[in-house]
Amino acid sequence: MAIACFLLVTFLPLPDLSVPSFLSCMAFSTLSCAPFEYFAIAFNFSKLTKKQCLVCALNMRHILLITTSMKRLTNRLIKTLQQNELTLALGESITCGLAAHQLNTVKGTMDVLKGSLVCYHPDTKMHLLGISKRMIDTYTAESKEVTEAIVKRLPKLFEANIYAAVTGLAAPGGSETKNKPVGTVFMSLYYKRKLYNEKKLFRGNPMHVKKKACEALYEFIIKTINAKSKQL
Repeated sequence: MAIACFLLVTFLPLPDLSVPSFLSCMAFSTLSCAPFEYFAIAFNFSKLTKKQCLVCALNMRHILLITTSMKRLTNRLIKTLQQNELTLALGESITCGLAAHQLNTVKGTMDVLKGSLVCYHPDTKMHLLGISKRMIDTYTAESKEVTEAIVKRLPKLFEANIYAAVTGLAAPGGSETKNKPVGTVFMSLYYKRKLYNEKKLFRGNPMHVKKKACEALYEFIIKTINAKSKQL
């Protein structure tokens, strides 16, 4: 229903005068799929041109497609874990709990998710996980080394079959360098007593980078489980 309403308002002829009602219709039709801030657009602007409305409509349609894709990927991850009778524990820095939250938007979460530790600040990494200040100072909190250290320590907090950690830079002002620009994401898995690592680079605003980091982490977990299953 939401998709049908969205396509309808996207391709209807747009008036040249102010169109708060058009935006309201668009926001309501995508409320279940888009972040709350987009719903607020209808109430924050009383006068938008035809061109501005079209841009807004295209942006919302893009958000709808991304959200649908993410839900499919989330279902794939949960089904992969269920089929292999595995449970998952997370250590999240850059995603700030978003990876665990997204898992809870579909059925089956209780079967597979043991928990998630949001270890955003370096102090949390040091005090809760026992990662040394020296390691963080040497490699930075957003690095392969620290991400590996997080995932290695998760078994002390959670009893699961597979552990995943993610760190990275979603916005300027951190440890970014020429070789590690904003958008860099580090992922580590600990599965069947082996470590697996991946590094990704994403472009976009902080929220977009975090969402892409979640998607990449899910894909990484699925790929690792499937590869290991083929070896058996």
